[in-house]
Amino acid sequence: MDSLILFALLLWTSPFVWRFGKDFFKGHFGIDIIALIAIFSSIGLQQYATAAVILFMLSGGEWLENHALRRAKNELHKLLKKAPTTAHLKTKTGFQDIPANDIRIGDILIIKPNEIIPVDGIILRGSGLIDESSITGESLPIERNIHDLVRSGSINLERVLELQAHKTSKESTYSRIIFLVRQATESKAPIVRLADRYSVRFTIITCIMAAIAWFVSHDWIRVLSVFVVATPCPLIIATPIAVMSAISKAASRGIIVKNGGALETLARVKTMVFDKTGTITFGEPHISNIYAADGDTNRVLQLAASLDQLSTHILAKSVVAEADKRKITRVLPTQFHEDVAFGAHGIIENKNVIFGKKSFLEKFGIIIPVNIQSQIEQAKNNGEKSVLLAAENAVIGYVTFADVIRPQAKNIFKLLQAYGVHSLVLLSGDRQEIANRIAKEAGITQAIGDVLPEQKLAEIHHRQQRLPPVAMVGDGVNDAPALAAADIGIAMAAHGASIASESADMIITVDNISRIGEAMKISKRMLAIATQGIIFGMGSSLLLMIIAINGHINPFYGAIMQEVIDVIVILNALRVRTSN
Repeated sequence: MDSLILFALLLWTSPFVWRFGKDFFKGHFGIDIIALIAIFSSIGLQQYATAAVILFMLSGGEWLENHALRRAKNELHKLLKKAPTTAHLKTKTGFQDIPANDIRIGDILIIKPNEIIPVDGIILRGSGLIDESSITGESLPIERNIHDLVRSGSINLERVLELQAHKTSKESTYSRIIFLVRQATESKAPIVRLADRYSVRFTIITCIMAAIAWFVSHDWIRVLSVFVVATPCPLIIATPIAVMSAISKAASRGIIVKNGGALETLARVKTMVFDKTGTITFGEPHISNIYAADGDTNRVLQLAASLDQLSTHILAKSVVAEADKRKITRVLPTQFHEDVAFGAHGIIENKNVIFGKKSFLEKFGIIIPVNIQSQIEQAKNNGEKSVLLAAENAVIGYVTFADVIRPQAKNIFKLLQAYGVHSLVLLSGDRQEIANRIAKEAGITQAIGDVLPEQKLAEIHHRQQRLPPVAMVGDGVNDAPALAAADIGIAMAAHGASIASESADMIITVDNISRIGEAMKISKRMLAIATQGIIFGMGSSLLLMIIAINGHINPFYGAIMQEVIDVIVILNALRVRTSN
C-alpha cells in the first residue's frame, strides 16, 4: 500500500519537478522550490498526508491560473478576424479565386468594394477612396487613381479596381509588418511575475529558519515542519486568484486580457505611447465645421444631407448623422445623380443643388469665390477635407471633415497621470502639424508625426531605456510591431484590427478610450490585493516557522494551517472581482 501511495505522490510531483528544472536551467529561480523541498522531505519521512496537502495546493494554484488564461484566449478567439487568404485573379473569361500566397508579380487582380487589398500593386483601372489608416495612420480615406500605388492591408471603399501586383504576398506591406511583429515578440523580455520578486529572499529566510530548527533540536520532523509552514501557498495562489478575478472583471467591461502578467505590468507603467488614428481620434471622418455664406449653417446642412441621404459616399454618413442630431428635416431630391468619389447633384425645392469637390463644381461652370478657396486650402493644411455646396450655380457654403478626438480623451490622460503615468506620447503617421494639433486638443505634451511602423518600433525601444515600463496603445496594422515590442501592448479593436489584436497583450473591444483608465484601475486594484495576500501569507508563515522551530507544530497540522491561510488569501483576492 505504501509503495502505491509513494508512486502516486511521485507521479503527481513529476510535472512540477520538470517545470522547475526547465526554469532553473534557464536562469529562472521560482518560489516553488520551497514547496518541492517540503514535498520530498515529507515523502522521505513518510509523511504522505502532508505531501498530498501541499501537492493539492500547488495543483489548485496552477489550475486557477491556467483557467484564467483559457478564458482570456476564448474571448480573444471570438474577437479576431483573419487577414484575406484569397484573391480574385483576372482571366480571359472573368476572374477566379486563388490563394493570396499564389499571387505573382504582374498578375491582374480584381478588388471589390469593401475588400482588403491582398498585395501591394498599381491601379490599372478604376479610382476611388482607399482606407489606408491601418497601414499608414492617415485618418481620412485617400483618393487613388490609375497608376497610383496601393498597399496590402488597405481597404477599397468604393468602386471595383483592377490592380497589377507589384509585389508577392510575402513581400508586401502587410507581410512586412507581420515580420516586424514576430521579431519584436521574440526580442521582448519576459515578464517577471509578482511572486517571483519575493522568491529569493523568502527562500533564504526559510532555509535559515530550517537550519536553526536543526541546530536547536537535531530533529528532522521539526525541520520538515518549518518547510511545511513556509510552503509559499499565498505566494503561489494569491496572484493567480487575483489575476483570474481581474481578468473576469475586465472582460465584463469589454477589456480582454491575454495574460495575467500584462495586468501586473500595466499597474507599474510609467510611459504610455498612443497612436492617433482610431485611438485618440475616432479613426473616421466627422464634421468639423459648417460654413454658410449667409450665416445659415442649418440650411447648408439640410441641403447637403438631403442629397447625401441617397449617396453611397463614406462622408455622406457623417452629414446625414449630423442633420439627424440637429433634428433638421431632410427633403427627398429629384433627378438625383452621383459621380462616386467626386460629388452628387439633384433638384431640391425646385433648386439645382450640387454637393462635391471643387473640381466637381467647376465641371458645372461654377466659380469658387477667392475667400472660400483660401479657407478650404487652410483646412487642407490642417488635415481636413472640404466639400462645397452650390445652389443655382452659386457657392453657398461648404462642410469640412476631420478625424476628431474622442470626447473622453482629455479626461483619460489626466486620470492616467494621476495613476502614476509620468510620460504621455502621441505617435502618428500624419504630418507633424496635424499630430501637434491633436496632441494640444487632447492634453498630451509630446507629439511625433510622420512615423512609419519601423519608426514606431524604434520609439518604443528608446523609451524603454528612458522610463520603463512602456505601454503602447494602438488600433491599426501599422501599430502591431510597436504593440508587440512594448512592455504592455493595448489594442483598440472595436472595429477589427486583427494583427494589432494578435500582437497586443490587452484588447479593448468597445469603441471607448476610457476603458484604458478602467484597465489601469483594475490592474492597480489587482496588484494591491495580491500584494496584501502575499504580505499576509509571508507574515503568517514567518510566525508559524518560529512556532515550528520550538517544536509546537506537527507537519500535517502545519499543512492544514497553511490551507486556512490559503482560504483567507483566496477570499481577499476575490475582492478584485467585486470591487468598484
